[in-house]
Amino acid sequence: MPAAPTASAATASRTQSPTVITLHLAQEKAEAPLVAVDVGGTSLYALPQPVLTQADLLRVTPVTAQGQRTFILLEMNQRGLSKLRSVTAQAQGHYLLLSVQGQLASVARISETISDGRLMIGTQNAQHTQAILKLMQGGQ
Repeated sequence: MPAAPTASAATASRTQSPTVITLHLAQEKAEAPLVAVDVGGTSLYALPQPVLTQADLLRVTPVTAQGQRTFILLEMNQRGLSKLRSVTAQAQGHYLLLSVQGQLASVARISETISDGRLMIGTQNAQHTQAILKLMQGGQ
C-alpha cells in the first residue's frame, strides 16, 4: 500500500514543477472559453491555458527603478522569446496575468511588441517583489 501515496506524490510534484510560474493572456471583455479573474475589485477574462510558463523563462530578476518603483524582470529563453514576441504583437491592449503557484501575482498591460524577450512586470512594492520571488523559489 505505501507505493500508491509515493507514486501520487511523485506525480503531483512532477505536474506542479513545470507550472509554478504562468502567464495568462487576458482581456476586459467576457467571451467563451475565457475565465473571469478578479484583479482587485474588477474582472479580467483570461485564457484557461497559459501562454508562457516557467519552462519559457531563463531568469527572473527583481528591479527597483527611479522613485522606488518595483518590478520583476522575466527574461525568456529562446523558446519563450518567440512566444512572447508573438503574443505581444497580436494582443496589444490586452493583459498578461502573472501567477505563481496558482496565485495572481501581478498584471501587465500589453502596449507594444516585446522582441528582446525581456518582460518587466510591476509590483506593489519591494515586499511584494520579495514575496513573489519567494513563492517562485519555493516551487522549484
